[in-house]
Amino acid sequence: MVAPLCIAGVMAAAYAAGWSYGSNEATASVAKRATMGRIAANIGNRRTLAWDPNGSVGNILKEFSAGEQFLALAKLVEATPVSELARLLEEAESCPDSNVRKNLSGLIYAKWAEADPQGALAHALPSMRKGKPDQTQIPNIFMVWGRMDPKAAFAAALKLDGATFRQDAVAKVLENWIQGNDPQSALAALKSLPTG
Repeated sequence: MVAPLCIAGVMAAAYAAGWSYGSNEATASVAKRATMGRIAANIGNRRTLAWDPNGSVGNILKEFSAGEQFLALAKLVEATPVSELARLLEEAESCPDSNVRKNLSGLIYAKWAEADPQGALAHALPSMRKGKPDQTQIPNIFMVWGRMDPKAAFAAALKLDGATFRQDAVAKVLENWIQGNDPQSALAALKSLPTG
């Protein structure tokens, strides 16, 4: 399964940044671990677009310090089934904290793109057309998709509406493709792009 690898990478980065979850007294409390279990179990029951301070994300913001919140959000995304990511994204978008919204959206779309890149893109495209925050996630979806299947990601990127989004998506795919196992095919794809 690919999705846990991305979340594990995020968690490894959080650990490297000095955040921990489990061994020190600030983060190892039984209450916080029980909270994470409740939060993960409740995500499927949330169907509201209004901010709910007692929702999954709200509970994390209340019960974890600022340094612990990112790791708790990553664990929440990791525990959320792909079929529930859209609902978690709705909850994230209603959060009053813009940094939490951005970080959580990035984690959600990374997991979604690894499991179902076309589904993640289909969910983000309407936001792109309306100029909503999800539009910033489109290049990230293509970055993740390009690592897994660069040819399919490249073809999908070329079909995007709007020159700016198309260029950003193509650039992300090519960037990962060139660094991957088949730089010759990436170069051929680059040469196939129309000029201008």
